[in-house]
Amino acid sequence: MNSQTFLAGTMILAISNLFVKILGSIFRIPLGNLIGSDGIGYYQTAYPLYVFVLAMSTSGMPTAISKMVAERTKLKKYKTAHKIFKISLLLLTCMGILSFLLFFFGANLLAKFLNDENSYYSIKALSLALLIVPAVNAFKGYFQGRSNMLPTSLSQISEQFVRVFFGLFLAYILIPNGKPIAAAGAAFGASLGAVIAFFVIIVIYIRQNSKIQKEINMCNEILEEDSISLLKEMMSIAVPIIIGSLVIPLMNTIDSKIIKDRLMSGGFSYQDANSLFGQYSGMAATIINLPQALTVSIAYSIVPAISESYVVKEMKKLRSNIVLGTRLSNLIAMPCFFGVMVLSKPIMKLLYPKEPDSAGSILFAMSFTIVLIALLQTFTAILQAIGKPMIPVINLFIASIFKIVITYFITPVPSINVKGAAIGTAVAYVIAMILDYIWIKKLLDVNFKIKSSFAVPFLMSLIMAIFVRVSYVVLSMVIPSSKISTLLAIMIGGVVYVFELLFMGGISEKELMSTSIGRKIASRIYKK
Repeated sequence: MNSQTFLAGTMILAISNLFVKILGSIFRIPLGNLIGSDGIGYYQTAYPLYVFVLAMSTSGMPTAISKMVAERTKLKKYKTAHKIFKISLLLLTCMGILSFLLFFFGANLLAKFLNDENSYYSIKALSLALLIVPAVNAFKGYFQGRSNMLPTSLSQISEQFVRVFFGLFLAYILIPNGKPIAAAGAAFGASLGAVIAFFVIIVIYIRQNSKIQKEINMCNEILEEDSISLLKEMMSIAVPIIIGSLVIPLMNTIDSKIIKDRLMSGGFSYQDANSLFGQYSGMAATIINLPQALTVSIAYSIVPAISESYVVKEMKKLRSNIVLGTRLSNLIAMPCFFGVMVLSKPIMKLLYPKEPDSAGSILFAMSFTIVLIALLQTFTAILQAIGKPMIPVINLFIASIFKIVITYFITPVPSINVKGAAIGTAVAYVIAMILDYIWIKKLLDVNFKIKSSFAVPFLMSLIMAIFVRVSYVVLSMVIPSSKISTLLAIMIGGVVYVFELLFMGGISEKELMSTSIGRKIASRIYKK
């Protein structure tokens, strides 16, 4: 996969991930109005358990499939590449059946385990999704390994759209039956979304099947790899990623366990501690996580791009894609960081007008983690792509120790309070990112090109942030509504940054030409 293909794939995934993230954010607002905070409580009790079980069964598999398929495709071993897909589809289908049985027949036991019997209906409603989503992930991994990101994008957009629409519709028509049933209706939207995603990706596969079979028939593989060795390789890649994917939820669980206790140790009442924790984990963290919809697409795209270059030792292309992925991460994450930082209080007032100013200071403290998360995602994907998935897992575990210690000791300080957890998280991400960076330099001898990858995105984002802050201050003087001033300042920042991208070296003409939209833009900007 050359840099142009990598960039195009990243853009496709970035757009779809952003759309999915926005739909997901929109979903919670009308749902809360429909079923109230207690109904949301039933839904939220079941849904994190669903996400956890899904992560346990599938989180590392798409990456493993993508990596293995990309390597075989590069070597023109199309028969083995398709065999990897068939093995993974069978394995993930079995995982899906087990997860379905657990949720459908064990819903009562799980509800008791969660200390909320009213979540029984929501748990059962999610069981169908657990049956189908793993199989969908097998198709996604196969297509991503073939450098085709469109099936993943189309399936997840259709899945989220159906989930949101039917989740709200079912919650609305079931509300007369009680809030636990209405919450289950909202949860069943995820199952219906999974059905549609499966249908969409099956149709795409059938349409592509003639091309796939033609490749298989034309390739002259002398020795086809046996299924057992392929399965062992798949699990050796997937298991460390699954373990790694549980580190962040574990850190969040630790936060929920110690933050409120440490705040109360510092003299805060339970009510104030609970409010601060809600501002930190339920409000500020939601905003911080939004840019991940864009940056995570780089991680998805970079795995097959790096894998296929690494397997044939095309080190120049490999290093080029690493530098491009790092630069894209910074080009996306840095303006988000600066924008959130300079408008932290106005943004929180815009989204949560009833919350005190302390919510804005919490968002300010967390803003730097936007850049750190983006780089950590990219570096982790690079190490996974070259067959070193345990390195980022170990690095993140090491970083988590620092996170716990810092959170424990500085959160009780009244002047710092819950911002201590934000500082601990930022320090942990810095440590994990630096350790990953050192390993990448050591293993691949990459010149990250500090100027284009770090300095230019930083300078452009800083200039944009100045425009944003000045615009907000000026607009606030002439416009009574702080919400309108905030929105206009954000829009001005977006325009300024796009101008910088096109005319200050953020994106080159060659990179723009890699996509159809980019070619149209380039034809107007770079007229001979």
